[in-house]
Amino acid sequence: DAFTTIYLTSLGAEELNPLMRAALVQGPFGFFFAKYLMVAMGILGIAAYCRETRKARWVLFYVFLPVYLVLAAYNVVLIIIN
Repeated sequence: DAFTTIYLTSLGAEELNPLMRAALVQGPFGFFFAKYLMVAMGILGIAAYCRETRKARWVLFYVFLPVYLVLAAYNVVLIIIN
């Protein structure tokens, strides 16, 4: 996702997430670092919650994973059509 975002923005695409848009201004390394921190914090939060309930595991596998896979496929399609 981070690689495709940097590539697509170099072609003129616009990052819609205001936090990631601000990170893009810092350059590729700043963007990767911000993206890594956001994803890592989310995964750690879900993992911590998973110890207490099966609902978090369900949300991770049946909501977040499919959404992320659709986002990755969308990015690939954008690259192909550009």
